Amino acid sequence: QPTSPTDSTWAPGSPASGPGRLCGHLMPPEHGATTGHCDGHLSQTCTYRCHAGYRLSAAGDQIRHCTDQGQWSGAAKTCEPGIRTACGVLSAPLHGNVAGQCAGEPADRCEYHCDPDRARYPRGDGIRVCSVRGTWTGDDAIVCLHVHRGDMHFAAVSAAEVHSKLSGIQMVLGDLTIKGLNETNEFDLLLLDIVHVEGSVTITGNDRLRHLYAPTLKTVRQGVHISHNRVMTQLSLPVLARVGGSLIVYYNRQLDLDQASLQSLSVVEGYISFTTLAQLGQLHLPSLETVGSYLTVSDNHLLRLLSLPQLVAAGGFFALGDNPELSNISASHLSRLAGDLSVVKCSQLVGVEFRSLAFVRDDVRVQYNSQLRHLLLPSLTTVLGSLFIHSNHVQLKESAGVLLPKLCHLGEIETGNVSSGCRDCSSAVQARVTEALGGEC
Repeated sequence: QPTSPTDSTWAPGSPASGPGRLCGHLMPPEHGATTGHCDGHLSQTCTYRCHAGYRLSAAGDQIRHCTDQGQWSGAAKTCEPGIRTACGVLSAPLHGNVAGQCAGEPADRCEYHCDPDRARYPRGDGIRVCSVRGTWTGDDAIVCLHVHRGDMHFAAVSAAEVHSKLSGIQMVLGDLTIKGLNETNEFDLLLLDIVHVEGSVTITGNDRLRHLYAPTLKTVRQGVHISHNRVMTQLSLPVLARVGGSLIVYYNRQLDLDQASLQSLSVVEGYISFTTLAQLGQLHLPSLETVGSYLTVSDNHLLRLLSLPQLVAAGGFFALGDNPELSNISASHLSRLAGDLSVVKCSQLVGVEFRSLAFVRDDVRVQYNSQLRHLLLPSLTTVLGSLFIHSNHVQLKESAGVLLPKLCHLGEIETGNVSSGCRDCSSAVQARVTEALGGEC
């Protein structure tokens, strides 16, 4: 049972407010906060903290766990007036233990361990140190998840068998592959418990798969590959935050994505590819900040909107190609590309605007966009490759439609039938290009 009115918003017998939720949201104490994972899903760990000038009460438990009985372990703490000088005692995670110096005195070093059928999450050495600031280093929310050690490969089996064997598995220390499931009717694939996959995730060739739903999947150490699921209409990975390899969504011809499909995705260390998605109307990646390699969105014939509001940099090219209905691109924070910028064959695109883009390591290609009237790159200073702007509604020489006011460093320029080499602002050739662009060096 909840132990105080502020303990939880849920009581036994009331409906759960989300898939897999058992214990209900754990509320922070007055003059304090909760950190970690406090939503109330199985095996979550939540920690109480106090604001400056307050300290945790002696009664209660600083760290609490959501148990499989649908209750938070222990009792709630409160925040009392006082100055906190130590880090507080670190408690053992559910299904694990702590070893070393865990009392919370300065320089204490505490190490987390899990039971044999469990593994530590987040991954790492599990060592925390009490700092002189009175806080423990490392992650507040170390938990011990039920683990499968090795690959999990499902091919030509039923969806029921997949659900049965994955039930309760929270971490896969290997690859997870679901391929060509043997179903004659449309079905949903529900991965309700998995939090982390140490290898790659591959969902491919499932002809009757309609909806892929993984509400607890947060991290994948390698890549995610979702392709050739020909009647798939929905993809829901709402808490997936980090992919250590590449994210490939390809040839799912009925798939469309809503704003919540990948709403938490912030880092992809490899490349991103959304291609040949015939029903894709909008692509929202609202939390994406970094792509380690290239990003390509191409051959999506109904795509109208691409929204990347937090993207800052890509470690390769950024390519938009053959999206004939694309009319809106939002990438206002993109500042640096370690490859090409390519916008080609987007026939409904009227304007191209990247307001923060300052550096392009290779080429800028804006070509064959039959309705294009405006190209606005007001922060662009350097293109180490070439600038190709032609076969659009407005040619570069019609400078009213092109704004590149800061461009000073450029390899070559090609606008229609005109091609000139230029290297720096001191040459007459560069002066000619600068004049054509309407810019100043």
